[in-house]
Amino acid sequence: MKLFILPGFSELIVMVNPVEKVTRGKLLNLKMPWLSAPWPESQNTGIAEVDMKGSTLRDLLTKITEEYERVSMEFYPIDSSIDDVDTDYD
Repeated sequence: MKLFILPGFSELIVMVNPVEKVTRGKLLNLKMPWLSAPWPESQNTGIAEVDMKGSTLRDLLTKITEEYERVSMEFYPIDSSIDDVDTDYD
């Protein structure tokens, strides 16, 4: 699965196997390196390309969580008390 991750100020947009070219379009385009910390190659474009195995939302969220943990940043979309997506995440 090919992911395109667009880190934003208050959101993390993820596109899975898009058919069109991915751009930031009308998204906020501030240079904030910490937003792209797990994907340093995205600091210039604001778009990270990630290949991943898996086919479920849980696989996707686990992969992103692992990438943030790798750079010592907190991102925990799976609420361990209910073993499901935390209600803070859309």
